[in-house]
Amino acid sequence: MEGTVADPARTGALAQLDAAPIFICGHIRSGTTWVLDLLSAHPLVADLFESLIFTGSGLAPLLQDIHWDFESSQRMFDRRMGLGQMLERERVLDDVRALCDSWLARALEPQHRFLVEKTPGDARSIQTLAKLYPDAAVIHVLRDGRDVAISSAAARRGWQRRETQTDDPRAGSRHLWGIGLGWARQVTTMRAQLERTEIRGFEVRYEQMHERPIETARALFEFCRIPVSEQQLAELVDQVHFSKLPKTGPESFRRSGKVGNWRTEWNRGQRLLFTAAAGPALEKTDYAPPMIWQARALRWLLMRYEKLKGVM
Repeated sequence: MEGTVADPARTGALAQLDAAPIFICGHIRSGTTWVLDLLSAHPLVADLFESLIFTGSGLAPLLQDIHWDFESSQRMFDRRMGLGQMLERERVLDDVRALCDSWLARALEPQHRFLVEKTPGDARSIQTLAKLYPDAAVIHVLRDGRDVAISSAAARRGWQRRETQTDDPRAGSRHLWGIGLGWARQVTTMRAQLERTEIRGFEVRYEQMHERPIETARALFEFCRIPVSEQQLAELVDQVHFSKLPKTGPESFRRSGKVGNWRTEWNRGQRLLFTAAAGPALEKTDYAPPMIWQARALRWLLMRYEKLKGVM
């Protein structure tokens, strides 16, 4: 918008921004791309799709405490190890931050005043973000784990399918159990990380984006401190409606965008298995009531089996 002035507190490669970078996190197939599409539809917003800079596949290992854990390395090797041999922690933070700034800035054009990056799939990235950009904003996109599992299974059958992949029912059951454990672990970890750090966090539910699109979009833009008029807001929401997005369909990256498909697509056994895997997290996120005794018993048996597999 006209009259917007860059934040005087920001310097260096990202000096033109009005605020620190905005990051979108969440379990895969939870709607993180939809949130990115919505925010980046605004003309003042630049976007990056999964740069992986802040994950375990990127620069996160450079900031791990092991580099400055001299007591452990001295005990094990009788000498120091890691970056701490050469650099103080603050120097590494400064250097890595400057490097990240220079890379992120490549996404900016002269009109951009905000930068949004989507980093799903790695709850630990929040720790990295908090160290590098303590004034950043993090959006956690939360979706019912059962719909996440449905979407994940569809992706495995569609755009993620490998030639060696089979439709063995046992493989499907293992995947359902695994995605349930993974969803519960990541959602729980991500929420805990956002509470533990001082970084600004905002949780948005996939279901809210469907049920109350305008109100949810308004809350997102307000949290990001991106100026938007009511008319512009309505236009942006309409622009990224699933019916307007490219490459949607059963076997596409963007599937159908529906809510509650698990109710019609799963049989009783599938519901029980996923509840056994993710029941506690479904309850804590208010997606489901407390587990029934059959699910608790199945969870106990399968967790015992997982533990035995780790020992054998």
